[in-house]
Order: sequence, then structure tokens, then C-alpha cells
Amino acid sequence: MKNINKALLIALLAIFSGLNPVLAQEEYKLSPKFTYMFDKDSLSGFDEEAARSALISEQYFGQEYKVKMYQYKRSYINNKYNLKAKEAKPAKFDLNAGSKLTVVPGCTNEDFEASTAGSVTAQNQIAGWTITRGDVDYPNNACNLTGCCPLNPIESQLIDAPTGYVDPIIGSCYPIFSVFGSTAGDPNGPVNNPQLTFPMNGNKFIRIQSQGLGVQSNSIEKLSKTFGVTANNALFQFAFIFVTSTGHSCCSAGAFQIKLTNATANTVIACPSYSMTGPSSSCLNYTVNGVDFLVPTTCATAAVNSAVVFNKWKISSMDLSAYIGQNITIDVIVSDCDAGGHYGYAYFDAQCGPMVVYGNNVAYGAGSGSINVPTCGAAGATLCASAGLGPYSWAGPGVNP
Repeated sequence: MKNINKALLIALLAIFSGLNPVLAQEEYKLSPKFTYMFDKDSLSGFDEEAARSALISEQYFGQEYKVKMYQYKRSYINNKYNLKAKEAKPAKFDLNAGSKLTVVPGCTNEDFEASTAGSVTAQNQIAGWTITRGDVDYPNNACNLTGCCPLNPIESQLIDAPTGYVDPIIGSCYPIFSVFGSTAGDPNGPVNNPQLTFPMNGNKFIRIQSQGLGVQSNSIEKLSKTFGVTANNALFQFAFIFVTSTGHSCCSAGAFQIKLTNATANTVIACPSYSMTGPSSSCLNYTVNGVDFLVPTTCATAAVNSAVVFNKWKISSMDLSAYIGQNITIDVIVSDCDAGGHYGYAYFDAQCGPMVVYGNNVAYGAGSGSINVPTCGAAGATLCASAGLGPYSWAGPGVNP
């Protein structure tokens, strides 16, 4: 029975391998190291059946299957013989790298409107921002970020789309319009984005990474800026569209994340932050972040096995009022999957301004501390904050959130 099951499993793998051009989106040249035959004695004790089952459950097929199985075996042998110290150590990820030396005034070209559209090939090409590149090739991945980001960018692009932009993967079912800017945007923008509750402005936004594979596989690019926080820029709002694939585990899948660092104190800020990956049964952080994924071309609702997926513009906000008087670095990081067969890229737009909470239509700015809203004998008070800051937690007697 065991031999029959093994034969059946091998047959299934052969079938899945034949589907590789569809599931992996694009053929890519496999590095010779991934076909290396490890010594049987070195692999003694390695449970290849369990590894194979895990890889199939996380939708690694074809050449991706070979890449991940190599990584599993390499990791097992390294741990077994304590060989980690002999491996070349990857560069330590520095959240401030490429941006910590330049502190720009707050709200400098957050919306990209002041820069010229085109491919981004230089780190300081976008005014007020820095863009760098690295890799998520083993042992690097989207969680440890040890391969990010010492190089010049090659995939990112600043897009000028006054009448909308059609992404080659998403298709015409969802044309992309700018979200933030100082001038009125195309009226078709709100029509295609009923999920947004405020006017869409401007013409420009940036794409971080691309759908490129082959020589562009296993890539990661980082958009960064460091600025001094004041009462006038303590609210950082951003919008993103994330295009990626489904099925892989959280650290191995394509990923979109935003990390903040207190550049003055040289410490990573745990909250606020933002991260998500392609949806799968083993990685559900997209549900925590309230992201609704769709299928390209049709814009139908996606599932965890929908292959390539995307979301419409999603708005989120970060309250930086606790860091007024200090320098903050914002890193927007987008990566492919770590097995080389699936891309991850994102469209991004942003703006900053004062952090304001309204109580009965009266504005209370950042640094106000506790807010006392007079009701003047009325039945209650209404409190409103900026879009994308939720979920909220209100406390006090008689509160109805």
C-alpha cells in the first residue's frame, strides 16, 4: 500500500509539473544548484515524504517544487552538521539604508506629482523618495528581509495616467487612477472605486516591482523616505493595489509591507506597521487587514486558489503624532515569492497632513491629548477621524461605537 501511495504521489507531481507554465506564470531558467544531488548519508533522517506533502499543500509545482525541495534539504543538512557558520552570510537588512542620510521636509512629493514619469533606474530619481533593490533568494525571504536592499532599482515605474492606466495583468475591468494629489482627478476614478469615500485627485502614482520573472525573479524593491514629524504632517495616508499569486506560506509568498523606523532613536517601530501576502490556506493576514482580492480580467471575487489576484485601491492611515519632533523613516517593501516562479508588485500613492479628530464638527489636532467634546445638553457627541485609521476603540460611559 505504501508503494502504491508513493507511485500515485509521483504521478500527481508529474501532472502538476506539466502545468507549470500556467501555475508559475512564466518559465524561468533554473539555477544548476537546485538540481544538485545531495549525499544519501547526509540526508539520512530527512523525511522527504513529509516535505513533499508540505510543498504540494502550499502549491509549489514544477521548477518551484525543485527550488523549495533543495532549500528544505540544504537547511536540514546545515542544521544536522551545524554548517550555518560556513555559509556566506547575507547582508543584514537595514531599514534606514539608502534614506537615513537625507531627511526631507514632511509632505515632500508624497503623491509623486512633482516627478517625471518613467522607469526608475536610480535610487534618488523620485524627489523626496529613495528606491533600492535586493533579492529574496534562499536564505533570504519576505520575513527576514536579509536580502534587502543594496542595489539600484530596475523594475519600478512612475506612472502618469490622467485618464487612467490599464495594467497588463489586471486588464481593463479595473483601470487605475491616481488617489492623492493637489488637482482634481479624472471623474471616472470614483466611478471605478466606490470603496473610496473621498475625492480622487492627481494623475501620478508609482508601481513598485513588476510582473517580470526570468532574470527578475526572486526580487525585492523598497521605496523609502525619512522626514521630520510635525503637527502639520503627523498623519501619513497611503493607498495600494497589490498584484500577486496565491497558495504559498507567508514568508515565501509575494509580499507587500510598510515598516517604520524612528531614525532619531534608531529603533524599529512595531506599531503602526502594515504587511500582507498572497492569500492561501496557510497565510490569512489579508483577511486581518480587510483586503478583498479579485481575479484579473473579470474582476470576480478571488479565492485562495485563484492563481493571480489583485485588490482595488485600499486606503490605510498611520498616526505619527507620538513622534512629533523626531525623524521617521517609512519603508514600502514589495517582493516576489522566494522560489522564483511568481511575481509580486504593487501600485502605491500617498499623502500626509495634520492628524485631526473632529468632535461635533470641531477640529482637535495632534497633541491635543484627551478630547472633551461639549454636548450643550444634546443627547450625545459625534467623533470622526481620518479614513483608514480604524479599527477604533472608544471608551467612556454611554459610548455607542
